[in-house]
Amino acid sequence: MRIRNRQLLAFAMMLLCSGLASAYLYRLTHAPWMSYREGVNHFSEHRFTEAIAALDFAIGHGIRRSDAFMILADSYMAIQRFAEALDTYEALLRINAEHALALWKTAGLYEQFGRFEDAMQRTRHLLEILPDDPAVLLRMARLLKFTGQWDEAIGYYSRLCSGDSLRPHIASELAEIYAWKREDAKAIEWFRYALSADPTDAQTRIRLARILFWSGYPEQAVSEYIRALGDST
Repeated sequence: MRIRNRQLLAFAMMLLCSGLASAYLYRLTHAPWMSYREGVNHFSEHRFTEAIAALDFAIGHGIRRSDAFMILADSYMAIQRFAEALDTYEALLRINAEHALALWKTAGLYEQFGRFEDAMQRTRHLLEILPDDPAVLLRMARLLKFTGQWDEAIGYYSRLCSGDSLRPHIASELAEIYAWKREDAKAIEWFRYALSADPTDAQTRIRLARILFWSGYPEQAVSEYIRALGDST
């Protein structure tokens, strides 16, 4: 009888150890996925530091979901750890080079860091995926404008100004480039084009007045200045 009790005790201990081992192995195997889900929940509740810890663990232990990288990078962005956000977006692009949102965000960060060539490279890649997206076209146009590549910038601005919907701020930016190139007639044309869509834009009207004055039309320039001052009061 005593031997039987010992056998039962040994069997019970084996079952207990087996159960503990199974639970440990299950947690060890599923820990990355558990951390991933925890990170997503933390992010949705704006607990960004906790989201970073959970998702960093998940990715470090083999999770390769695009949204895990995106949420981790967005969490870094939310607490203004921009360099780490950029590294995470870039890590995602090494897994999925065609991820449009990651391309968009890396381009924005490179622009923020003053790395304009890198920003343009990412934006050009994005244009291969979204060739007619107005926001991407505008970013490319502005990067080219800022870096002095005016002729190419004009091409992008012209694409944005074509079609039925006129965006006055874009027409005004295009006019500025023509003014910098001292192509005064085109600058005047595009400033007037912008004002036809938004006659109350005082800043654009002042820019028009300046180019009119430089072009030898002082009376028209004064008239536009007066209208601009009237619109701004």
